[in-house]
Amino acid sequence: MNVIIVSGGKGTRVRPLTNEIPKTMIEVYGKTVLESQIEIYRNCGITDITVVTGYQSEKINLPNITCIKNEKYETTNVNEGIFCAKSKFNDSVIITYGDIIFDQEILEQSLNFKGDIGVVIDLDWKK
Repeated sequence: MNVIIVSGGKGTRVRPLTNEIPKTMIEVYGKTVLESQIEIYRNCGITDITVVTGYQSEKINLPNITCIKNEKYETTNVNEGIFCAKSKFNDSVIITYGDIIFDQEILEQSLNFKGDIGVVIDLDWKK
């Protein structure tokens, strides 16, 4: 199982928090959003984790994580970022945005999914 975390955007809607760091490196309760995601993946036994970077990519430096920079991040979208990591598509893969916070239970439930393609959606997001 591979995980691709897309983390290349500038985070302009949360400025000034992202003037110097990527959105995934914003701290929430003492950990960055990215660190929290990685911890959850590792707790579930997933260790092959790739982060696709772009804006302020040098600020993402975490142990045992593969980073791939989308060199075209300024002029492309998330799809281009995902395809930067296409070498990881040879196994089951989870693709997630790097700026979301989720509980470990959500990942555990999605790992039990038996279909070919699944999408996790928070129906209460706007409430």
